[in-house]
Amino acid sequence: MRRGLRVVVLAVLAGAMGMAGIAGVPGAAHAATGATLYASPAGTGDCSSAAAACSLQAAVTEANGDTGDTVVLAGSTYTSVALALNASMSLVAAPGADPVLYGEGRQTNNVIDVNAGLATISGLTVTNGDTGIVGNGSGLTVTASTIEGNGEGISTSSPATVTESTISGSAGTGIELLASMTMTNSTVTGNDNTGVDVEGGTLTATGSTISDNAGFGISPGAVGSMTLGSSLITGNSPANCANASSSITDAGYNVASDDSCGLGSTSVSGASAAAIGLGALAANGSAGPQTQAIGTSSDAYQLVPVSSGLCLATDERGLGRPGTGTTDCDAGAYELQYQPVTLAQAGTTTGSVTAGTAFSGQLAVTGATGPVSYLTTSPAGPVTVSAAGVITAPATVPAGSISSLAPIPIRWGTAAPGPSP
Repeated sequence: MRRGLRVVVLAVLAGAMGMAGIAGVPGAAHAATGATLYASPAGTGDCSSAAAACSLQAAVTEANGDTGDTVVLAGSTYTSVALALNASMSLVAAPGADPVLYGEGRQTNNVIDVNAGLATISGLTVTNGDTGIVGNGSGLTVTASTIEGNGEGISTSSPATVTESTISGSAGTGIELLASMTMTNSTVTGNDNTGVDVEGGTLTATGSTISDNAGFGISPGAVGSMTLGSSLITGNSPANCANASSSITDAGYNVASDDSCGLGSTSVSGASAAAIGLGALAANGSAGPQTQAIGTSSDAYQLVPVSSGLCLATDERGLGRPGTGTTDCDAGAYELQYQPVTLAQAGTTTGSVTAGTAFSGQLAVTGATGPVSYLTTSPAGPVTVSAAGVITAPATVPAGSISSLAPIPIRWGTAAPGPSP
């Protein structure tokens, strides 16, 4: 029975029986298609508001009776999650919330089964399922989400879009693709089998990082193909790409740690791990999915010209590309950012320097990811400041005094805007 019809029947019964409280029955207040429902881990309400949140299962059951509903999830962990989405709907995190959908365990049930319609998953962590998300509807969109620690991350036979998301730590494949997928600003890393297995359809990956998967990084099957642009593919075993000869198109400006992907002249192949300098998964200043940072010495740093059309507007964390203070974009899901910081100094700092020796002093600098530099007023020239805060002048400065006047403008490479010294 359609939900709208059920509400009418209940209203008639309420009038006949004097049941004034029937409106409190979960779902009774949500007859309209495209309704917004609210869920929380301990919810027992009618789904009509954040204050009257219902359980996640109750909200999905409601949405299955409509089309186009949005389920807004409060933060914290939802346990033993095994959802069947049988109609078009969106599951989205409440503003500022970080909901975790914790499944029933690997080799049991999937956390989210999309059986029909269009499904959007946004701002969620999906973990501890046989497969995190299975897409068998008419379309799947995953954005700003973390799919980690499942038997398999995502498996989809419907067209899919993955944006600003991280798929990691699967016991099997990170993404199994049986239809076309567009993946942008996303990270697929640390899965125990292939990162992205394209068994059918086409994968178009732009501004993404595919790293350290125990199978191939990307594997186009007999009927699958892929296009790679401004992406970073490194550390996958036994190779970054399988069957690359005719099934992988290089859109340009990729970086790979071996030659298996058959990349073209604008891309970098065979780069060493040291030359790529990819960091471990970390927050890197974001409250959303974790990313893998690079530094200024990385082959991926400023590789992608803005004019190439492969320089996306933001990176996986939502920070701008190109990074502050740079002119070109970085390959991969992470964009190195520079933030200007001013150190307020009470007065002139002076030290005597003997010709041919170095001057050392102390300046409190915290949060720097590498050496910091600033210019002195006498003599004019660069003076380096270590991440620990030690000032060291060039060893060739002439005898005399080095003095610096407040304020001192400095710049450092950092994972996110806004750090303070």
